[in-house]
Amino acid sequence: MVADVIGYDATKDLAVLRLNGKVPNDVNELKLSNKLPEVGSDVHAIGHPGALSWTYTKGYVSQIRNNYKWNYEKTLHEASIIQTQTPISPGNSGGPLISSEGELIGVNSFKAQGENLNFAVTSLEVINFLKNINNIGKKEAKVKNENKKIDKVAKKVDTNEDGVDDTFYYDEDGDGDIETVVKDENQNGIPEIIGVDTNNDGKPDVVGLDKNEDGEIDVWYVDKNFDGKSDLKGIDTDGDGKPDKFTKV
Repeated sequence: MVADVIGYDATKDLAVLRLNGKVPNDVNELKLSNKLPEVGSDVHAIGHPGALSWTYTKGYVSQIRNNYKWNYEKTLHEASIIQTQTPISPGNSGGPLISSEGELIGVNSFKAQGENLNFAVTSLEVINFLKNINNIGKKEAKVKNENKKIDKVAKKVDTNEDGVDDTFYYDEDGDGDIETVVKDENQNGIPEIIGVDTNNDGKPDVVGLDKNEDGEIDVWYVDKNFDGKSDLKGIDTDGDGKPDKFTKV
C-alpha cells in the first residue's frame, strides 16, 4: 500500500503518513497512551527486522529518559524516550512499543552500543507532535558540523581551590554533551579518577579509579541501570587494562 508523507519531525524521529487505499477491515488501531509506563513493566514490540514480517518481541522498561540526545550518522536528535530491554533490530524502527494493556506507549527508534540498550520515542511525544503537525510541517534534523574544529576540553574546574584546575570535562564528538570527566587532583599528569557517560544522561555510569597512580585503572564501578548508583565492581585480574571479574556492590 502506497502512502504520502503528511509531515515529520526528524529531530524526534517521528512522521505521519496518509495511506492511499483502504485499510483492511480486520486491522484495528492502537490507542495512544497518555501516560508513561513504570520502570520494570512489561512491553511488547512488533516490527519487520531484516524483512522478517510481523516479528514479535517482549521485554521490560529499563528507564524513562526525558529530552535524551543521540546521533545518527551526521544528524543530531533529541526526544523523550523509553529505554527498554526489548530486543529490536533494523526493521523494527517506526514500529509500535505496546503496553500489556494494548496501548501504544512508544515508537521504536534506535539502539545503542552495549547489550539490551533499545529506545522508543514516547507516546507523549507522539501526541504533542500530532497536535502541532500543522506548525511543525516537515522539520529536518540538525547536521553535525564535522569541519568545525572541536576543543574537546569543554570545562575545567579547580575542585580543591588551590588555584590550579584539576578536573576536566571532555566533549569528545563536539555535540555539546560531556562524555568523559577526568580528575587529576595533584596535577601530576596521571588521573586518579576517570568517569564515562555512555548513555548521554549527563551522569558518568562507568567510573575507573587508579588508586596507586601508576597509569593503570585498579577498579571500575558500573551503574548498569543508570539510576546514579553503582551496581557492579570490576577488577582487572590479567593485566590487559580491562575489567574481567565483577562483583555486585
